[in-house]
Amino acid sequence: MRAVWRQTDASLLSPLPYRCDRRYLARMPVSMTVPDVPDDVAAELATRAARAGQPLQEYLRGQLVALARRPSPDSLWDRVQHRVLITGSRLSGEAILEVRDADRR
Repeated sequence: MRAVWRQTDASLLSPLPYRCDRRYLARMPVSMTVPDVPDDVAAELATRAARAGQPLQEYLRGQLVALARRPSPDSLWDRVQHRVLITGSRLSGEAILEVRDADRR
């Protein structure tokens, strides 16, 4: 299988303001194909979808939506660095672990 993105309007390639393109694309249906999914992975995803009582396509859509709504590791790290820069926080690793483990005692 291979990734396929359908775009039916050549105007998507024109230099319109980003805001306009985004609104237009929000209404466009997207079709995806994922290439070279190992058989064991496909079987596991099908099993998880069945356990959730969903067709595989619906299950995968939900997983993709959840994934896209979480910050990426790079984005999260950027936020942490920005917060440290703004607050001037300088905690040692030991201090962080001590606070974390205080609730576990």
